[in-house]
Amino acid sequence: MNRIFILKTIFLISFFSASSLHAAGNLSQSGYIRYLFENEKYFQAIAETDRYAADNHINPYRFNYFIALNYFKGGQYRTVINEFSLSGSSGFNETNLLFLYALYNIDETEALADRISEIDISAVNSVYSDDLCYLNTLIYLDEFDFKKAYTVLSEYNSSNPGSFNSRYMSLLAGYKDLKYKSPLFSTALSAFFPGAGQVYSGQYSDGIISLISIFGSALLTYGLYINDYKAESVLTGSFTALLYTGNIYGGYNSAKYRNYTISDSFRKKILKELDYNYDPEEYLNYDKLFTR
Repeated sequence: MNRIFILKTIFLISFFSASSLHAAGNLSQSGYIRYLFENEKYFQAIAETDRYAADNHINPYRFNYFIALNYFKGGQYRTVINEFSLSGSSGFNETNLLFLYALYNIDETEALADRISEIDISAVNSVYSDDLCYLNTLIYLDEFDFKKAYTVLSEYNSSNPGSFNSRYMSLLAGYKDLKYKSPLFSTALSAFFPGAGQVYSGQYSDGIISLISIFGSALLTYGLYINDYKAESVLTGSFTALLYTGNIYGGYNSAKYRNYTISDSFRKKILKELDYNYDPEEYLNYDKLFTR
């Protein structure tokens, strides 16, 4: 049974391999590499590129960006980081930029910020400045540190003024008008009057529920106490105290959540209106790369 399964598997692999070869049968070696890349067969494209360099006695360094791009498109961000250094003899280039975006894609934001801080922004070729600027501010946008993002963007704009930076700055400047709620004030309100902190933070239904629950429980406790149901009143009193404590904590949390939604909405609005995406393929000149 296992033998039949293995034979079927080999047949299917052979069939699909033959189909791929037939589709690319009349292509040159470089054309076949392009076929693999455009059909998202990234790791096969890497292997064929290495073979192409060896067959034609070309320095493999020439294909560094193309190979790094295949790893990047294939989701192998750590390979990009491990195999391709940020530094370069010709200054900041497209491979360096890809390296930085690979760091971002695996959430290494602290390492990314450190790496970017080592770059002399004024010396970066204007071809890469928009993508680098976008990435640098994206770190702080994700953390909702809009003030820091605006400061970073201002520094970029002074070194590389342009329509992209100006438009981005005008959008980001809106952070100054965001109306945040004070978690401490919301907590104090809930402590003074149950549900008030939640109402202050815009969670009206939660505030009303807190008010009704606490006052209802307090009235029940009082009614039991004056009618000599002492043990029962202790139990309901304890429950009332628990509700009251939860209400205070809820007042704090409601303000924090309100602030999160304000920040998240602002971030999404900026990214939507900016409508900017890093496209690493823009830096790939395939025909020039594979010209002997």
